[in-house]
Amino acid sequence: MSDDATPEQAREAGDRSSAKLLWTATAALLVVVALLVMVLLRGGTEHLIEVPAGYGAELEADPMTEPLLPEVFTVSVGDTLRIVNDDEVVHQIGPYTVGPGDTIEQTFTSPGRIEGICTFHPEGEVAILIR
Repeated sequence: MSDDATPEQAREAGDRSSAKLLWTATAALLVVVALLVMVLLRGGTEHLIEVPAGYGAELEADPMTEPLLPEVFTVSVGDTLRIVNDDEVVHQIGPYTVGPGDTIEQTFTSPGRIEGICTFHPEGEVAILIR
């Protein structure tokens, strides 16, 4: 803008600059929100734990039976834990209780650590780390 612009022309130019800045900031915010929604909706990785029929009886007969998940289980924000219990007994995995024939699903939305009882481990505990 030239030095001989009127105050009205200067104000209009400033209004146009403010409007451009507002639109640019809004567009950037929409891009960030769209990316976050895509990450959450895409769901990350699904971690499937299938408890086979007879697993509870096998654990009772031999407490050292191979557990179906590690004692410390790491997932990422956006990942889903799906537990399908085809066994005849109830199983506890941290805060999740899965009855015979039931399926539970948990999608992790924030980082943290979940600890609790686990019927899969001789020590009887599991920790789920969410990164």
